[in-house]
Amino acid sequence: MTSELSPRVTICLPTIGRLTYMQETLDSLKAQTLDDYELLILYNGTDSAVLEKLHQMAGEHPGGRVLPDENRMPMFANFNRGLREARGEYVAFFHDDDVYEPNFLSRTIAELDAFPHAAFAGSNYYIIDSHSRLTGHRRLIKRTFVQPGHDFIRELVRRGRGAIPTPGIVFRKSVFDERGWDETLSMHFGDFVVLMEMAEAHDAMLIAEPLLRIRLHGRNASNVPLSIAGPMLYGTLVKYAENLEERWPHMSDFARELRHSSRATLRRFLVWGWVSADEEEEAQRCTALLRENGHRLVAAALDAVGAIGLGAAHRRGIAGALRKLGRVTS
Repeated sequence: MTSELSPRVTICLPTIGRLTYMQETLDSLKAQTLDDYELLILYNGTDSAVLEKLHQMAGEHPGGRVLPDENRMPMFANFNRGLREARGEYVAFFHDDDVYEPNFLSRTIAELDAFPHAAFAGSNYYIIDSHSRLTGHRRLIKRTFVQPGHDFIRELVRRGRGAIPTPGIVFRKSVFDERGWDETLSMHFGDFVVLMEMAEAHDAMLIAEPLLRIRLHGRNASNVPLSIAGPMLYGTLVKYAENLEERWPHMSDFARELRHSSRATLRRFLVWGWVSADEEEEAQRCTALLRENGHRLVAAALDAVGAIGLGAAHRRGIAGALRKLGRVTS
């Protein structure tokens, strides 16, 4: 039951009106063992029929409200709308197509209560498809522990991806009140910057138990070719390292370490982009970018492999096997 004054957690659900999976998402919220929450649906659209349906859905939840805005604002501007309205001690930003295990809120909030220096908490997760079928299990977190903030930053830069996805994170709202979401950042990897900035002065709570199900399907906003995503990520990480050094001059060695690690991450992204490319043009873009960024020997090796007849069909087979293995064991 939600407190009249302040719920434990505010759930912000940004949407442009994509209703295909939203009922399943909201049903998983309704099934939470911790029910002291408020729901804010951040509708960024103009369809009156969709708005009516969203009001109906919100009415089934404690403190459920729809906050419509007809202006198609950037994603983080929409997130900040939710932050300004949120009354909870904690805040989460759900996606409108993912599914949450019944103990998602109770488990993450219990850990944050126990470790007040952690700015946010997240967990391992399952992967489901468009039919809600389980297709994988992402296990980047090997044990439940509080990770020191700078180690969290190192790992994120080294991997080029977060161990915990944004829709599976519960944030301590007081930490967010210091900054909000940076609306100048791209929706691609901008969340990495916000997490790393928080981790400069706070720790991260990482939970090994899978507490949510991330849906992968053709309409995911993050489906970007790696020849584009790799350089975009690299630019984001290098810029972050530069800004870190400006904010904290005594951390120049740490910033230098992050820049070096970012370069290795770009190389890995582009090699994987070549391996997983569906078309020769994408593979060629990846090798060209490797050359442009100083990885000429790697590019030459990939060209040599391609010259002996390893085309797109063969690469896709290798990529599929590696991806399947990664979903189970990584």
